[in-house]
Amino acid sequence: MRRGLIAALLAAPLLAGATPAPAPMTVGVSVHFGQGWPENRWDMLAASNAPLVREALGWRLVESKRRQYSFTAETSGHLDRLCATGRKVVLVTLMHNPLYDGGKTVYTDAGRKAFAAYLATVAKRYANCLAAIEVGNEINIKPNMTGIAASDRPTYYTAILKAIYQPIKDAAPDVAVLGGSTNVIGIGFLESLAAAGMLEHVDGIAVHPYRQDPANVDWELERLASELAAYGPARPVWATEFSKDFGADEDSAGFFARMVTLMSAAGVTKSVWYALADQPAFPTMGLYTTAGTRKPAGDAYAYFTTSVLPRGPAVRQGSDPTLFHYRFGSDRQIVWGAPRTLRITGSAVARDSRGNIVPRPTAVSETPVVIEGSATLAFGPSDILADSLTGYGRAPWSYWGKRGKNAEAALAPTDWNWTSFIANPAMRPATINQAGLINGGFGAYGAVHLTTRYTAPAAGDVAALACLRPKVAATERSDGIRFVIAVNGAVVATALADNVTGISRAVPLTLAAGDRVDFTVSPNLNPFTDVFAYRFQIGRQGVEPPVC
Repeated sequence: MRRGLIAALLAAPLLAGATPAPAPMTVGVSVHFGQGWPENRWDMLAASNAPLVREALGWRLVESKRRQYSFTAETSGHLDRLCATGRKVVLVTLMHNPLYDGGKTVYTDAGRKAFAAYLATVAKRYANCLAAIEVGNEINIKPNMTGIAASDRPTYYTAILKAIYQPIKDAAPDVAVLGGSTNVIGIGFLESLAAAGMLEHVDGIAVHPYRQDPANVDWELERLASELAAYGPARPVWATEFSKDFGADEDSAGFFARMVTLMSAAGVTKSVWYALADQPAFPTMGLYTTAGTRKPAGDAYAYFTTSVLPRGPAVRQGSDPTLFHYRFGSDRQIVWGAPRTLRITGSAVARDSRGNIVPRPTAVSETPVVIEGSATLAFGPSDILADSLTGYGRAPWSYWGKRGKNAEAALAPTDWNWTSFIANPAMRPATINQAGLINGGFGAYGAVHLTTRYTAPAAGDVAALACLRPKVAATERSDGIRFVIAVNGAVVATALADNVTGISRAVPLTLAAGDRVDFTVSPNLNPFTDVFAYRFQIGRQGVEPPVC
């Protein structure tokens, strides 16, 4: 689906004839002052200049007696203080109170009416401060809806939205009501909510697109828009939490740069980084250390929110699936992707993801670089023609499976409560996602063979490049997977990828237009714990295999 159409699907509904310019992305930060964060976190928030924060307010604290609301320093003082700073707040609210429905997620008319009355009171009190109310938090996670409501989440959650929407809008028309609130994007879960009528009772959809690699977050957001289009009016998507548990702090700046670029290009205009500061349970995810030192992610936040994102939404330049080249407005460009030469002409300053000035690059790499100024970028041919990670789910890749001696069958994107994957119901649990694959089945008649197929758009001398790495520690039942590279069904390379070291391969090939290169994995003697990271590429001969 074309990006222009996706942007339209994700945009807020417009009056007939209205054609406002697309909005740039605003990025806020998550805070937990309501959970007792220490005073120095306020200094960090001031230093961050974040215009938007995500915070919670405890229903059970504000309403400890039925229909009596207590807004005091102890119950809501943190929200009063946030509002006094002039920031907008995304207020996340849980759906239970010990006074109603046994303290479980409200499920009766009386419980829902009480929740609506409480939220309307909050919305009216903080109307000038609230950007949105996010109803629930990561409700696709089992413990986050409880009691009877958990037995049918779409029905009971939609009933809550229906009960609260109009009272909130009557109290504060400009406060957006956000529904969904999923950990990861969870297209299948959100589709079940939409089928139950959610879109009629929300102003936006909240997602938390946590992931190990930013690649394909735009693909998932586009799929979400496409799948929900059948159920009602388009609603904007708010990414109200995004981040990653980083192995090294220096990785966070590039992650931030790629995530905000891809989400902006997919139409997201409001997002929230998790979190302002490191926490014991999440020691690498903050913009600041607990002592208040700004981290690489904090540098990236400061640079992008002041000097890049305000220029306008990210717009992809060109159609090469292995090159990520985007323009923000007239004088900011960002580029990363498969290696190739880069020539920059005109007035330009190059900066890394943290905003530091760097030498003007002469080549593209997987490390993002921002080009400031009225420059023209010209690219040489790529060393990589196709990549299973950055081109996941799209041509020239396709996906196939074969159980035992049955005929080969197509695999397709499969949506559920969590991140979508590629599979066929007849071959479960064998699956492929953007970075990993799981085998299944026993013996000659039951083993599932998973194929990631490249179809050559043109003739040429190339190399089939492959990396397979075990993701699960070896056990007594682990015996690895069998790996085959074939061209038009003729095997050209085989290997056994063990559950300790995996494999790396580069196989030279001469292809004609339309030739099929299959990367096929199969169980060895059993499929237990054979979960592998993978990355397949078609590159120019002499290129080293990828790392996975």
